[in-house]
Amino acid sequence: MADRKKSKSKYKTIRLFIIIVLCVYFSYSLITQQVQIYTAKKQISELDAEITQQQQTKEELQKKKELINTPEFIEKYAREELGLVAPDEIIFMEAPKNTSK
Repeated sequence: MADRKKSKSKYKTIRLFIIIVLCVYFSYSLITQQVQIYTAKKQISELDAEITQQQQTKEELQKKKELINTPEFIEKYAREELGLVAPDEIIFMEAPKNTSK
């Protein structure tokens, strides 16, 4: 009878140990998965923000592309950046100021 009680007690201890190990394992797995989910959600939100920024940049570039193809822009660029003038225009240049006396 004493052997039987020891045997039952031994099985209860083993069962309790197995249950505790399983609980620890599942808790660890749950926490690890929650951390992975949080990290993935954070990455998704960062990528969504980057997508929004890239879409805005694309829209701005599309507007610039449309503007560049207009005759007004081409004329303005030729005048300001390249120093070109129309054939019937007269150019007046300011004489350099003499700073030495």
